[in-house]
Amino acid sequence: MGIKRIYYGPFNNSKSEEFYSTVLEKIKNGKEENFYYILPNGKLLTTYREKIIESLGGFLNLNLFTFDDVVKEILKDENHIEIDENTKKIILTKIVRESKLDYFKNVSDLSGFIKTLGNIIGEIKRSIVIPEEFIKLSPKNILYKEIGSIYMEYEKYLKDRKLVDREGQYILAVKKLKENVSFLSNIEEIIIDQFYNFRPIELEILKEISKSKIDVHINIPFRKVIDLGIIKNTLESLKEIGFTLEKMDLGKENKLEEVFFLEEEYEEIENINLNIIQAATMDLEIKKVFEKIKNKINEGYKYSDILIVPMDDEYKEKIGKRSIVEKLPISIQIQDKMINNNFILEILELFLMKINNNKNSILNRFQNKYFINNQGPNLEYDIYPFLKKIDFDNLEELLEEISKKKEFELETDSIDYLIYELEEIEKEVSDLKLENTIKNYNQYIRNLMERYSIGTKINSIMRYSEEKFYIEMKSYIRLYEILEEIEILSEILGLISIDDYYELLLSKLEEEITLIPGNAKGIQILDLIDIRGIDYKIAYIIGLSENNYPNIEEDNFFINERNYKNLKSMNIDVKNYTYKLENEIIKFSTLISCVKEELNFTYSKGIDDESIASMFLDEIIRICEKDIKYIDVSFEYMIKENIDEITTNKELSDYILKLNYKDNEVNKDYISYHNSIYPEKFKRIQDKIDSDYNRSLKTFTKYSGILSESREITRELEKMHKNKVYSSSYLERYINCPFSFLMGRIFKVDEYIEEIKEYDPMLIGNIYHSVLKDFYELYRIKIKEYVISDKDLELEDKKDFILDLILKYGSEDGLDLNSRKSQLLVEDINNKIFNFIKNDIERIKNHGLIPIKFEQEFGYEQKMAIYEDNKELLLNGKIDRIDRTKDSKSIIMDYKSGSSGIANLNSIEEGYSLQIPIYLLAEKDNNPVAALYGIINQNEFRITLGVLGETSIITNRHGGKLESMEELENITKNTEKIIFQIERKILNGEFPIEPYNCPDYCLYKDICRYRKQVEIEI
Repeated sequence: MGIKRIYYGPFNNSKSEEFYSTVLEKIKNGKEENFYYILPNGKLLTTYREKIIESLGGFLNLNLFTFDDVVKEILKDENHIEIDENTKKIILTKIVRESKLDYFKNVSDLSGFIKTLGNIIGEIKRSIVIPEEFIKLSPKNILYKEIGSIYMEYEKYLKDRKLVDREGQYILAVKKLKENVSFLSNIEEIIIDQFYNFRPIELEILKEISKSKIDVHINIPFRKVIDLGIIKNTLESLKEIGFTLEKMDLGKENKLEEVFFLEEEYEEIENINLNIIQAATMDLEIKKVFEKIKNKINEGYKYSDILIVPMDDEYKEKIGKRSIVEKLPISIQIQDKMINNNFILEILELFLMKINNNKNSILNRFQNKYFINNQGPNLEYDIYPFLKKIDFDNLEELLEEISKKKEFELETDSIDYLIYELEEIEKEVSDLKLENTIKNYNQYIRNLMERYSIGTKINSIMRYSEEKFYIEMKSYIRLYEILEEIEILSEILGLISIDDYYELLLSKLEEEITLIPGNAKGIQILDLIDIRGIDYKIAYIIGLSENNYPNIEEDNFFINERNYKNLKSMNIDVKNYTYKLENEIIKFSTLISCVKEELNFTYSKGIDDESIASMFLDEIIRICEKDIKYIDVSFEYMIKENIDEITTNKELSDYILKLNYKDNEVNKDYISYHNSIYPEKFKRIQDKIDSDYNRSLKTFTKYSGILSESREITRELEKMHKNKVYSSSYLERYINCPFSFLMGRIFKVDEYIEEIKEYDPMLIGNIYHSVLKDFYELYRIKIKEYVISDKDLELEDKKDFILDLILKYGSEDGLDLNSRKSQLLVEDINNKIFNFIKNDIERIKNHGLIPIKFEQEFGYEQKMAIYEDNKELLLNGKIDRIDRTKDSKSIIMDYKSGSSGIANLNSIEEGYSLQIPIYLLAEKDNNPVAALYGIINQNEFRITLGVLGETSIITNRHGGKLESMEELENITKNTEKIIFQIERKILNGEFPIEPYNCPDYCLYKDICRYRKQVEIEI
């Protein structure tokens, strides 16, 4: 038996260097074939390989591996066909479709369910639990029974066709090692570095290797002052298979990474320069980071000395775009999803024409630029609007309508062209079969791409944008490669439905990234998981708000903490909350340890400080508060006061203009030069000055927005509002933009929105509200029993009930439940509502709250009034939900689909948000003490305001905290005054173009010509 040893020591101990030196020596002595060097991720592997090649002058055959590479090496002589995740989905779709399911019958044909099912089977296989064992050990209920049945059929399908998935490769590798480990006879030593845990399947590989004569050395450089459970379990597992433990001393216990997230207080922490950047928006957060990086480069640092770690994918995308503006090289390739490319979307539309054959798919075809004959009339401004006015449900009906030769508002030539184009489309659609082989569907795409000369059209359409041309052309080339890749499945899968092919192609395209190549020597952009084993001088950890990090929610409807006990008893390696949190603590501690000179933590607070810092940033502050330098980045940062902060030409322009403005001097030569570079900038400034100047005049001008010059108008306004019952939406429409209020509410000028939306957000919002109302009303007593006495709610069993409610209300609101896209929408709504309810119920249990009223109306059957100088003003509305505390205080909740329209304490106190204070007024007899938003799409609960000490949901960390009930009362009194002020302005005919909020999608932009004063450049 060879040596089997674990070296467990502090972060950045010397053992990694010892291992590296050992490997280097072996290569020098010609023994590169006699060892495996196993590392946890591709980034570290690439770094080590480059170091070795640089040191020794070029070796191609280096046994530096990840565990995936080890498995491939073990199986290199095996004869099997490996399948990817998309093929796995098709196979599971076939199996599910042919199975008689009860529990999953309502969701079995949804793509999201199939994807989740694939993940579940992957988790089971990674735990080395075969179907027979799963069925034998699982509880005797229908959920486990149906998953077991599908798993059994899936494995049989693979075996019969000699296919293997990724997890199956690991299992085959373990099987081969068990049968004969002698094929590794040339391997003398295996070195494993920078791991702190192993998957069960990896432990099985180590277990079999440990039976051999091979020496195995494992370095775990993640020791903290107090060992975390995740590492204790890893050490115990390794000792059980024969490894001996050698602990390395921590030395002086004052390193930040070693005490991070431990309860003890430490007087002196050995750390580096610490900065926290608090920005108003994500864009400003990233902008500040790039400014600081440019300063570091000017100080002499290399790009590769600097690390950026984005905590959210949205940050990564913005970093890529910002790097182009700032002209700084970054290590990652700037990404754009392949599916975002126009011609790719149009290819998918070709299939939707066959699958749906409805008005939307036909209209979308005539918005195409690639797969349409562009020799005819202007499609966007001629044919497209014309088609929208015709009443038809499918292609056949449209052709029939046009062939009737009715009088149309269209030139004869255009009608002839349209008929020709529709007939061509009809032929294309008829060529598509409802069932075919992958090979034939692929050939259909190739034929159409050739027929419409897509390569040539990309060159023509994108010729004015080098970057867009590059991305589209790369996507064009990559599409042909994808078609070849999936074609090998044609004989294996045989005939498949057009829906399945569409899902296969969609999945492949969604995961494909079109790339602008990165620079390996540029600023290093890494995910948290890829940090191990590499040192940096300076790091920027960005996106550390509570909303972004840590994201340790449960995995799916089956692999989760609710099923934790059952799954553990079945030997399935399910992770609980503690494990996931400890996992993040280790990764974050590793990040801290690899930075040698300066650590910068950043997060977006929101415009009005509505977002709070992550618990991880709070922990940094707790330990190192006296050593931290805070940097606040507000909107003023957009026009710089300090020339050292300027990093782009636009900023320089703004800076000089501001200086000229302050000095009241304008250099004419500069103006002439500047105007040649920014020809529109001065014009926009002049237009804005003219507008503001004219609005300030006492005389009546076109900018005034005042209608009270005519008594007839004000009388009409008074008549319109006599006995008016005001809602918060009516009043807030005026606050947000008096002119928009005038056009929409008074003149009732509306505009048909040209863009076709697949689903009206209001429809989805209505479903959310209706389903939540019914659920909480029906289970009110059970929820109360769960909160008060911990009686089991059995929430998982309610998911089908929620689905039934969604189908009911979706059908009532006109949702086409036979449409594939509608089914996907229903699945998405079901998941979001279920997760929202699950988190909400745990939240109210923790705070001892009971939901008591739902969709509570006020001002309808009984009037609700406010008073000022004996004048009465009526209000009405509907409160989504009211919870009651144990001491009978009320907490108001307003449901939101997304984060738009969320009010905060500042906007309420300043009178820009009236909904929440009006709800407080309506509920004033029931002692309201707090209000919050339930944001369903984000599974988030955001506190708007609340009184400290009145309920545990309000803490000092919340931006909406009030110190006393008197403060809350002052808010409602101030709201009453504001409502009367708004009514007076409306009745006086005051509708100036002075928006508090000017959204990009406003219907009246072309009429008012208002421009935002400031725009964030990104």
